[in-house]
Amino acid sequence: MRVLFGTEFEAADVATTGKVRSFTIVAFGPPGVEVPYVAALVDCAGTTVRANLVDVPADPGHVQLDMQVALTTYSLGTDSAGDEAIGFGFAPATQQTTHGTT
Repeated sequence: MRVLFGTEFEAADVATTGKVRSFTIVAFGPPGVEVPYVAALVDCAGTTVRANLVDVPADPGHVQLDMQVALTTYSLGTDSAGDEAIGFGFAPATQQTTHGTT
């Protein structure tokens, strides 16, 4: 096992499309977090990215291994000052890559 304890980071290019390599349906979450949702490991041309899948129902009938996905952004909510937090996730590659856009 290789263990790294570095404190410096380097910029790296990561593909914006990939394939689902592993996933789980998250059924229980802390207060304020909508469940169920799909948490996945996505292979982006050799770099593994942990992200949620969006724009797909959270059930095994709609998510599959090797499913093609594309990077997208989505709203995480708005704070009391009216500032919106934006998160990233992956959506099925056949869909638009901006969550909520038709």
